[in-house]
Amino acid sequence: MTLIKNQQDIKSIKLSVDGRTYIPTVDTAQLLEAIGGVETLKAMTAVFYKRVFKDPNLSLFFQDTAEPHAERLANWVAEKMAGGDANVDYSKANKNSSGNVLPNSTTSTMQSTFKANIEYPHNNTMEQIDHEDSIRPSASECPLKQIRGVTDGIRECPIWIKHHPWTYEREMFRDLTRKTIFVPKSSLFVRTEKFVRQSIVVHDRSSAHFAGWHSPKRHPSDIGKHFKLDDTRIWLRLHMWAGRSVGLFETNDWEEWSKIDPVKVDSNTIKFIHALNVETKRRFQDWYTKFIAHFSRVYERSAPPFVPLELDWSAKVSNLKQYINNSRQMTDIACITNPDEAIELLDQEDIGKIDDIQRSGWPYDDSLESKTSGD
Repeated sequence: MTLIKNQQDIKSIKLSVDGRTYIPTVDTAQLLEAIGGVETLKAMTAVFYKRVFKDPNLSLFFQDTAEPHAERLANWVAEKMAGGDANVDYSKANKNSSGNVLPNSTTSTMQSTFKANIEYPHNNTMEQIDHEDSIRPSASECPLKQIRGVTDGIRECPIWIKHHPWTYEREMFRDLTRKTIFVPKSSLFVRTEKFVRQSIVVHDRSSAHFAGWHSPKRHPSDIGKHFKLDDTRIWLRLHMWAGRSVGLFETNDWEEWSKIDPVKVDSNTIKFIHALNVETKRRFQDWYTKFIAHFSRVYERSAPPFVPLELDWSAKVSNLKQYINNSRQMTDIACITNPDEAIELLDQEDIGKIDDIQRSGWPYDDSLESKTSGD
């Protein structure tokens, strides 16, 4: 099922999964190149995080807005797209034309004996949400080398590094300063509003989410609680809006639409994106929406079927204006955490869309013609 009206106009890229574990492919690597690479993604994520930090609900999950959240998200998406380029032989890529191994320029300045303390609190109920970000060694590729022990390692290969920008940043440059969190203190398995101050190193998705749940900025009654459906739907709406803002998603009435809550982005990147052909934008929107739906289950298991609705929400100027004028409150979905209740509040057309989506097996099955639209 595609979120584009005229499916025949695009070559849809199927979401590749093993079980329910996402796998990058050659098609996604080529799509990344087609849209302009990680710099294009950074433009989208920069707009996204600017609005996240202004949102009164989502901003509470972030203690330090000065951290390079946008760059990390863009690098992570790029790695998820480019990591599956099977045409790259990394075992040869780090040699020059004479067959000599290239010098270890990427790691020579690092202290190889440094080991970061990356422990963070766990409990038996915490979801293991970082398993899809592990690096799986391959016999045909350069051997893994650990610098700080933050990841499974990096390969001393410029092409591998290009295809794994998120892993490279984690191992080489990630700020490992410990962050303060509040952990609710329980007595006889009863939650209280008394807290224990702890500190963790935020080094991956799992620890970042844990830090968000336990952010001191949250209300005492919410500290420690996981993301809920309303949090996730707000996150999705802002994400889809950012894709439209930079021109990666199709948008009607661009002139009027682009004046709403503008975010300054590198002009050359925006010019490049606007010059992309319509088919490339449609393919990216179709695949990326499925990709985001797959990973939205990390935040809230019931979220994926709502993704097409949030894409539609982001396309309507009236919705964007209402959000801004209402002090950035999404009153139609705020505090609605039960998926059945959330569906009951939809109009009949959107309830039909949800039903189609749930029956089709989207985002993993592209076989059903969709009634939803990205326009």
